[in-house]
Amino acid sequence: MKIEAVDFFYLSMPVVTDAGDGSQDALVPGAQVAEIPSGCCGMAGAFGYEKEHYEVSMKVGELVLFPEIRKITENVLIAAPGTSCRHQIKDGTGRNAYHPIAILFDALIK
Repeated sequence: MKIEAVDFFYLSMPVVTDAGDGSQDALVPGAQVAEIPSGCCGMAGAFGYEKEHYEVSMKVGELVLFPEIRKITENVLIAAPGTSCRHQIKDGTGRNAYHPIAILFDALIK
């Protein structure tokens, strides 16, 4: 599958480089890259895994991140470098999020 677009959450460094002129270039050739406007996913490491914090962690995710991800079309990959962030995105939206390096690897071997 050709990667046409990647939306990233939180840290963009592995997916995007500074072109030196104020613009950004995708490390995945030909892909459009956009930052997901959001705050914390709500997981905070193991915090959201704990039963007593689950409801709070989901409420934090619903503040900005989850609604923004729900707006993203299914043909766009979601990148998130944090393991707990990827789990929270999946649990809160049903969408898979991938580590940026995994996306880059897939793009390079195809």
